[in-house]
Amino acid sequence: MYYNFCRSHQTLTKNAKGIHTTPAMAAAVTDHVWKVAEIIALLSN
Repeated sequence: MYYNFCRSHQTLTKNAKGIHTTPAMAAAVTDHVWKVAEIIALLSN
């Protein structure tokens, strides 16, 4: 979860012209870089 939703990847960010991009954003699964707190909130539901 962290790798795909929270961690910006250098190659993807370069391709997006400097906008911090995660694999989930590149795959159009989400529109923002998630915070760890958002993942924890999912687990507590």
